[in-house]
Amino acid sequence: MLVNGSKIRQLRQARGIQQDRLAYLMGVSQSTMSRVEGGSRNGRLSLLIKLAKFFNVNVDELLL
Repeated sequence: MLVNGSKIRQLRQARGIQQDRLAYLMGVSQSTMSRVEGGSRNGRLSLLIKLAKFFNVNVDELLL
């Protein structure tokens, strides 16, 4: 499953949340969140579901 990291970054920045804070809220390391946003790592489904709920979007919007 290919994650749209730029969409996640855009949603995070629109909320004014730092990457390390979002990582903490999602229960992952900052480096994991950085890799997901950068596109070098695909997120687990459980992480995508948490992100979708947090940003109030459909999981489909977080995928390429």
